[in-house]
Amino acid sequence: MKNKKYIDKDRIAIILCTYNGDKFLEQQLETIKLQTYKEYDLFISDDGSSDSTLKIVNEFKDENPLINSFILKGPKKGFAQNFISTLKKILSISERSYLYYAFCDQDDIWDIKKLEIAVKKLKEFSFCSPALYCSRTKYINSNGKDIGYSPLFKKEPSFNNALVQSIAGGNTMLFNHALYEYLASIDVNKNIVSHDWLTYLICMAANGMVFYDNNSYISYRQHEANIVGSNNNIMQVYKRIKLMLSGNFTEWVNSNLVHIDNMELSQGNNRTLKSFYLVGSTNIFIRFKGLIASRVYRQTFFGNITLILAAALKKII
Repeated sequence: MKNKKYIDKDRIAIILCTYNGDKFLEQQLETIKLQTYKEYDLFISDDGSSDSTLKIVNEFKDENPLINSFILKGPKKGFAQNFISTLKKILSISERSYLYYAFCDQDDIWDIKKLEIAVKKLKEFSFCSPALYCSRTKYINSNGKDIGYSPLFKKEPSFNNALVQSIAGGNTMLFNHALYEYLASIDVNKNIVSHDWLTYLICMAANGMVFYDNNSYISYRQHEANIVGSNNNIMQVYKRIKLMLSGNFTEWVNSNLVHIDNMELSQGNNRTLKSFYLVGSTNIFIRFKGLIASRVYRQTFFGNITLILAAALKKII
């Protein structure tokens, strides 16, 4: 996909998706306003809120005329569909295309240098090739108290990893226009389970570059009804193993594969993908042959043990 608009080499398009987020939204908008990197436009897509979310975003737009803000209607098909559909709308709404794009959740807290640090890192990569910045996450509870960090992943990002794992939350991500063009081609009529995992996978499938920052510049709010917390304790490891061995993981992987089926892959990635499809065989020996030949991996020891168990039980694809 090629667009004819000029690319503003200094500007970021921030994509903020909302749904009944009035409890914490004002605090998140304030941290966006306080960013040390000021060259951004804000695209807010509301997915049918019934609380005061729309009132808050409209007041923010009126009270901050120097921030170029657009308020849109979401497709009402869940957060992942909202993020990708909003991303696809940007070029038809704005007068410019952007060199950088960032996903933003409604209830997080951004460090004031979040955008500045991410842009500085992405500038080290070519503008012509897909590039993605992402980072570790600090978890906080509803009261803003620190409750841990996401795992510190040490293995290199790769297509082999992206097929079976997402390494970072979308709220940490900043990506360039070259990757945007791939993401803007996503068919939103097909199931999208996780916009952040899909972003990582497509970047790797396109032979792009991913920089995973060991530091965290975002506080990711965990609600009492759905606390993720740290993966470092036994209970969290157990929960994630249970989730991976459920049918949900298979659904997520298959959903991602649909979106890269028509991509032109490098010879190496194509070989990896063909081998990976063998993991869906009804024959357990062929499944393990595919697992070994594809060289897919997760970032932790326990994650890879779970991957082997999932292959044995035909719970990957």
